[in-house]
Amino acid sequence: MIDFTDEQKLAINSRKKNILVSASAGSGKTSVLVERIIKLITDKKNSISINKILAVTFTEAAAWQIKKKIAHKLRLIKNKNENVRHQIILLDVANISTLHAFCFKLIKKYFYLVDIDPEFKIAEDNEIELIKSDVLNEVLEKKYASGEKNFFDLAMAYNKKAKSDELKKLILKIYDFSRSICDSESWLKKCAENFIFEKKNGIKKSLWWPEIFCELKEIILEIKDLCAENILICQTEFGPEKYFDVFDRERIFFDELEKNLDLDFKFDDVKKKLDAYEFEKLFAYRQKIIERGNVDLDLIEQAKENRDEIKDLFKKLRKKIFFEEEDFILDDICNSHKIMSELINVVLDFKNELQKKKLELNVLSFDDLEELAIKILSSKKKKLKMIFMRF
Repeated sequence: MIDFTDEQKLAINSRKKNILVSASAGSGKTSVLVERIIKLITDKKNSISINKILAVTFTEAAAWQIKKKIAHKLRLIKNKNENVRHQIILLDVANISTLHAFCFKLIKKYFYLVDIDPEFKIAEDNEIELIKSDVLNEVLEKKYASGEKNFFDLAMAYNKKAKSDELKKLILKIYDFSRSICDSESWLKKCAENFIFEKKNGIKKSLWWPEIFCELKEIILEIKDLCAENILICQTEFGPEKYFDVFDRERIFFDELEKNLDLDFKFDDVKKKLDAYEFEKLFAYRQKIIERGNVDLDLIEQAKENRDEIKDLFKKLRKKIFFEEEDFILDDICNSHKIMSELINVVLDFKNELQKKKLELNVLSFDDLEELAIKILSSKKKKLKMIFMRF
């Protein structure tokens, strides 16, 4: 018999709450899961039938091992009552499988709720990719043939070079990501709505500013750490002390820049300071001074490496955040709504046409299994309510 730890016992015996068990490989997670199931189905006061439990695994082998261990433990129980014997019988039909196996079983049983042929087959990944490619090409051809301005603006925004596939890649990337979201269509439409923005509100009121500001702060803090390290290098014995004044002025500049962010931050004011700033030239140590041992060459090189990193981070600030005046960026955000709306429309067209093609070929992907299972389980039909509540 396994001697479970206090933490494992907590996972086994906790009831009426969500629990998360996180542990390394080989630490006994499967044994804890098996023991938890055994306790649930053999509880004398509030037992749960094993066919009302859903346990999903990554592999069929793992599912088989769990069933085998549950069966073994049930058979070891002395003085088996009718419930234990009943659980042993039900174990063969228990929902202990991979996630996709469970979804497959559910869809086969309730196919009529999602309007698909019950004789569907699961397509191989390469077959699905070929279908996706063909359908996307057809959707884009129709869009190009339509001559719609919004679509051509979208195409020009992403296909900067002739015969570029950037727009195709983006559509597929958005579509694939959206499959992981329950109500993907509503989520996609919400994405387009996020670009609705009134210029008068200013950049700090935009949806993306908190993330941009966080990155801005992180870059400046990283620069300040490097500046502080360079100051210490100069003050170290045999350090390049003639660099000290330059490094100290750099430190002061970035200290003041950080303070500006914490006070009444004005985007264009910070941009002007960054545009006007120039890194000073460092004192050139002659070889003779280094050879005399008055200064350590390794410390010089370390200080220069730090300064090169500071310059790279400074360039990143200007190129990624302060690349234009606020007014120009706000215009760009406002104008991007039409492009983003069109992009989402194309993704939705592709999604719908792809679904039609799959129905025509009577094939599903593994992602389809998950999506259709969620639709079935969230069905509002009263007759099915009690059936689905157990999952």
